[in-house]
Amino acid sequence: MSKFLSFVFGAILLIGGSSSVQATSVADYYANDETIEVLFDAADVVEFSAIENQLEAVASNALSQNTQMDVLSPKGDDKIIAFLLAFFLGGFANHRVYLGSTPMMVLYYIITCGGIFGIVPTIDWIMILVRGIDSYIDSDKFFSF
Repeated sequence: MSKFLSFVFGAILLIGGSSSVQATSVADYYANDETIEVLFDAADVVEFSAIENQLEAVASNALSQNTQMDVLSPKGDDKIIAFLLAFFLGGFANHRVYLGSTPMMVLYYIITCGGIFGIVPTIDWIMILVRGIDSYIDSDKFFSF
């Protein structure tokens, strides 16, 4: 498609715009060496070691303040969300990815026609209801029951 558009625009330029195109030569473009030298002299030189020192200072400051990143981990109401995902979208393994499985689990469920024709998501749904989500958190096992 892009080749076609470039062909069309080229044809338009050749047919209709040939009279408005002006020929330019290399002599029309020049560089003022003095201006370039002034710009280079005025520029600041930044060394990588200075940036590295600043990054180390920021990292040590963050560690000294005991800052912690909030890691996505299932909490109390996540059992309900995982239960609903398993019930409605279980054949696509959305509940498993939500609980920390790798996205490859979605591929496994699709290859096996929704987790062996929906049997594995149904078992997951029942196990989440009965036992909870502990055995599913960060688990890459196809059968986590």
